[in-house]
Amino acid sequence: MSGMIHLLTTKETLFLTKLAALLKEYDAVFSHGLHDEIDIMVYEGQENTERIPISFHDSFDENEIFELLTENSMQIDFIAKTKKVWVFSDIEQNESNIRDDE
Repeated sequence: MSGMIHLLTTKETLFLTKLAALLKEYDAVFSHGLHDEIDIMVYEGQENTERIPISFHDSFDENEIFELLTENSMQIDFIAKTKKVWVFSDIEQNESNIRDDE
């Protein structure tokens, strides 16, 4: 089907318009990661500040976004309670120990 022109639908046009506005508002950039993931960088001030990107596998939808937000909330709660930084497997172990104690 070479030579075909892809014209954007009204819904696609609206989506891209809103996405562009969000990228501009939050000074964000999408890029292709090293291992086929999609990286999102949200800059706060200077672009040269080293940041860890938000990474998703080769595709994502609202479910993966909500899962990431839930994990982030759990991390914040864990740090507030224990004053320690952790990786996700630490919180799973901690929750398991809490359940065992009950």
